[in-house]
Amino acid sequence: MLTFVGENLDAVYGGFGSGDKYPQPRLLAYLLELHQATGDRRYLVAVEKTLDGVLGALYDPVDGGFFRFAEGRDWRQPHYEKLVHLNATLAAVLGEAHRVTGNTRYRKRRIVRSLTCSEHSTTQARAAFIAARPPIPPITDCHLANGGALSRHL
Repeated sequence: MLTFVGENLDAVYGGFGSGDKYPQPRLLAYLLELHQATGDRRYLVAVEKTLDGVLGALYDPVDGGFFRFAEGRDWRQPHYEKLVHLNATLAAVLGEAHRVTGNTRYRKRRIVRSLTCSEHSTTQARAAFIAARPPIPPITDCHLANGGALSRHL
């Protein structure tokens, strides 16, 4: 893992590799842990440089949350897709980065907006699914059975 970080960290733009940039929240969390365990600032610099790219390119200022990745080494164009698990893990990393560094950019409204965005996106997807499926038949006869389990007869 450390070899990967050493060979692939983009010291100019942050992130990893020379192509499209993905935020890699689990790797960032691991690097934060390494910094805390060893005191080696190189790990923290890698996290901060990458979070600068994430906050600058992947953060959605309109609806909150973070897009999945950015095209190009310089984070020039976000790919307009959001993933709930990515937003949740990024929120955790931003919270930990704030705790470790004291940098308010990592805490400021981004965590709340990230989770709100994920909840909003999930609600919209669920609403679309519910609207597309056939109606559920009404319950016509319910009674308690088997020691209190609700039984339904259509």
